[in-house]
Amino acid sequence: MLEECVGAYVFLGTDALSGYVTGQIIEVNGGQLMPCRLPTLLYR
Repeated sequence: MLEECVGAYVFLGTDALSGYVTGQIIEVNGGQLMPCRLPTLLYR
């Protein structure tokens, strides 16, 4: 939906906001995908 993407479009279209963003992937998914990170203690 267009309404969900407007924030990303405005951010990327404004030099003052996105002037230092390079090589990034900005996902606009409405919160459908929330990455789960395990505590670092489990990796020790």
